[in-house]
Amino acid sequence: MSVQDLLQKDVKKIVGPNIRLVISILPSEYTAEKFIGQLNTMKDIDEFLSTNDNADGVIFLSPGTNNGATKGQLGFYAKKFEHMLPINEYIQRSEHNIDLRERGIPINQARIKLFEQNNAQVSEKDIQKLLTQFVKDFEPQNSS
Repeated sequence: MSVQDLLQKDVKKIVGPNIRLVISILPSEYTAEKFIGQLNTMKDIDEFLSTNDNADGVIFLSPGTNNGATKGQLGFYAKKFEHMLPINEYIQRSEHNIDLRERGIPINQARIKLFEQNNAQVSEKDIQKLLTQFVKDFEPQNSS
């Protein structure tokens, strides 16, 4: 499957006044880490974003297994580097209780992050609700 096919399989768009994100749930045989390892260039993700309302970034999720043998993973990519920090800080807030642990990624790319999700009780819908709030409240940083 191509990068676009993997991301397009189960997609939810979240649009706010200042940022547009896409949440993509990867097929069950893929972890977020495996997906990142398959990327050759960021052009594949950028093309996917341009065909999805020209979104500013994508959050890709790989659910864990019910028996806990595989932990869920969350990764994200932002087109603009200045979006990285706000997204990163928001999803890691302790009050969200996702319990994310950052992991190294198999490629050298500053606009991608990968996390292991230690709280299996947090569902994709919970993460979507959090990100919907983030998108609604997001204010770009004044760069002057």
